[in-house]
Amino acid sequence: HGLSSLPDGTLWFGGDDGAFGFRPGHPGVTHLRREQGLPSNHVTDVFQDSQGRLWIGTYGMGVYCYDTTRARIYRKAQGLPGERINCLEVSADGALWVGTEQGLVVYRENQFIPVVGIDKRDIATSLLFDKRQRLWIGTRNGRLYAFDKGEAEQFLIQSQVEGHRINSLVEDREGRIWFGCRYGKGFGY
Repeated sequence: HGLSSLPDGTLWFGGDDGAFGFRPGHPGVTHLRREQGLPSNHVTDVFQDSQGRLWIGTYGMGVYCYDTTRARIYRKAQGLPGERINCLEVSADGALWVGTEQGLVVYRENQFIPVVGIDKRDIATSLLFDKRQRLWIGTRNGRLYAFDKGEAEQFLIQSQVEGHRINSLVEDREGRIWFGCRYGKGFGY
């Protein structure tokens, strides 16, 4: 599931048995599970922000935030629209963007704010901030959006990808945004 690379070279990734941290060239793996305080062992995405906080999205139990001194869980009671998390991303200003089954929200100033401008039927399944700080949103329906300065623009993708979940987004050196679909159903830029 999600993968995050940290400045010190540590790689964090999630799976059906928790979150794992691995630093190439160093022995051992850090394994976070329910026994270590995670709300769920099914991890859908992992991201570390510029403040060093590790954000972990779970399938059905909300978002977990660990900042080395304390852990906090964000669920419906804290304002999340849904607890099945598909994707996480942090913007340059430190805001956390969360794609849930019930919509895309941004966490700013201790509150979750719904993101408008995206078709309500489009569930965010992947997020990426590019070099220009535009937010790219891949959806379960195979649609791709770019969200820039409060405006969302939908990009049409070749018809063979439409209807297939976009699971990953990455920007290459030339600034092209690449997308990958689940089960090998397509990729492109």
